[in-house]
Order: sequence, then structure tokens, then C-alpha cells
Amino acid sequence: MYPYRKEFDVKRIALVLFFVVVWFPQPIVTGPIPYAMGSVGTGQLSVSIFTDSISYNPGDGMTLYGYVRDPTGSPVSYASVSIQVNDPGGSPFHLALVSSYADGRYSDIFNLPMTARSGMYTAYATAYRYDYDSGSNYIFFSVPRATLSSLQARIFSAAPNTVYFIYPDYGHIERKLAGVGLAALSDWSAMGVVYGMCSNVQSDGMDTSPALVDLSSGSVTLSGVSVVVMGGAGVHNVVRYCENVRIAPLRFSQDALTCYFMKRDGSVVGSISKYDAMNLHKDMFVLEVFADLKGNTVLMAYGVTWKGTFAAGLYLKSVIASNLASYSRAWYVFKWDDSNGDGMIDVAEISEVASGD
Repeated sequence: MYPYRKEFDVKRIALVLFFVVVWFPQPIVTGPIPYAMGSVGTGQLSVSIFTDSISYNPGDGMTLYGYVRDPTGSPVSYASVSIQVNDPGGSPFHLALVSSYADGRYSDIFNLPMTARSGMYTAYATAYRYDYDSGSNYIFFSVPRATLSSLQARIFSAAPNTVYFIYPDYGHIERKLAGVGLAALSDWSAMGVVYGMCSNVQSDGMDTSPALVDLSSGSVTLSGVSVVVMGGAGVHNVVRYCENVRIAPLRFSQDALTCYFMKRDGSVVGSISKYDAMNLHKDMFVLEVFADLKGNTVLMAYGVTWKGTFAAGLYLKSVIASNLASYSRAWYVFKWDDSNGDGMIDVAEISEVASGD
């Protein structure tokens, strides 16, 4: 009487199994998701995850986004992406399941709760599709928002010995991370300018001091303090660490001809040719404020060359400090162009290139 019933049941069962295996997220986790969860394909998906800001206030809207790609780097459409956000105590408070578009991109928009507590949060993404092995990734963000305008309270007027100036070492190469070299003394000059802006006596040391820096990773060993670091990832252990683990909002990159400053998602916010930078009449530098994984407030500044790093300290003292309230973003990129050709850094020759959170 029902000649198509059996065929219909088979299709219905297959459809149910598809949704159970492919679409349902994995159980809740409280730590980094391993890079392979399941083994149903012949290649592993890669998934990136980014936030639209480095930090937020309670109640703020935020966007998580990223891309799903196959082992060749090509975008993967219609992949299921399971998202989980954990609070500073490791408890999940946001779960979502979204799909990737034709270009491999996915996104998730939501609001932080008004009760969101201060600290470092972790967002996880795991991508699934029936013909691949799953892949995972994670990223950090912090609450509350970190901005340059907060420097007065957190650094310049901070209580004695609550701010740590960590200088890049110029004499102990054996204590540097792989790829990190010795600093130039000019990097110290920039630090001295900023130290001179403090109302109280503060603490200092070098990036090769085990009392301040974990020499196996470059992370700061302290917690709940303010930290000032100047000099790029090529000379400073702490800067290298912060950019490697993606807690700094910007990172330095270069190719054969050009130096770049990039956001965590790889988008370029400033660039300068190596020819111009090496002639020492042009440079670019960054000023950025963020929280690290131990609850420290970090002020990081450096240029492409030593002149850029010195320009960062000079501009912070001569221009920004007198108008801090207007610098309400987490990071800024500036350029210096020696317009009069005298080789000296004049603040009038410095201009803003980009800023963001």
C-alpha cells in the first residue's frame, strides 16, 4: 500500500545521522581545544578565530570571526563552526554554532553580559565537515577596555613600585629567545623618556632577568602590575612573546622590500619600505596598551628602527601626555618623515597613520 515508505525511512535516517555527526558541537571544554577532534576525513581543516577588538567593557557587543580552510589553504564553505567563550575562571558563558560562507568566512555577534568580570577571556572555535578531520583554534580578549587614556592612572601616577620598566638586554644573547637579538642603547633612551613621566619611583630590570621574565617563553612572571616595554620583537623577549601568542593587538612583519604593522587577523595597518627605514630619515612606530594573561597592563612601543622607537617615547611625552583623554583607543600607528632633512626627530614631523581597538 505504501511502496515508497522504506525508501523514505532510509533517507530520513541518513538525514538525522548527518545532523548528529556534523552539526552538533562537541562537549563543553574549559581549556584549549585540541587540534583534532574526530577523524572522519582524509585531511584536517584549519580554522582561524579573531575578535573585532582586543578588549571590551561589560555589556559591549562583540564579533568573533575567522576562516575555515582545507589542507591546501583553499576556503571551505558550509563547514560547521562550534564556538565557545570562557570567562577568566574557565567557565563557559557563550556557545554558538554557525556555518562558513563560500569564501570560508564565519562570524558570530553577541553581547558580553553586564556582569562580565575583569580578566582574560578565551574564545574557542572548532570547524567540522563530514569529509574532513576537524580543526580548532582559540584567541584571547580582556575586560575592561584598555586604552592609551588609561595610562595616567595605570603608569604615570601609579603608586611607587607598581610599574615595571623592562629594558631589552644589550649584552646577554644566550638569554634571548630564538630569533631575538641584542638591543641598541637607543632603545633604553626611549624608556628613559617614559620613566621620566612617572610621578613616583618605579621598578626596572631587563628582559633577560628571571625575576621578571620567563626565559623559556618571554612571558612576564609578575601579575597584577603595569609593565612598560620598548623595542621590537627582534630585540625584546617580552615583545616577541606577546606578539607570538596574539595578546598584543598589533604585530610586526616584513618581506624582502617592506616592513609592516598588522592586526591579529593579518590586515595591514601601516607599512614602510626597508629602503626608507634604513636611510634613517623615515620611520613608523606603534603605541599600544593591552592586558596580558596574568592581568598585567602592558604599554608597548617600538619602531621599525631605533629612531622609530625613540620617536615613540618622544611623541608620548611631548604630544600625547598633555591630551591623554582624547587617545581613547588601544593602539596607534604613527609615521615620522624627516621633512627638513636634519636627521633629528621633531614632533611636528610625526603624524598618525591608523588607530583601533
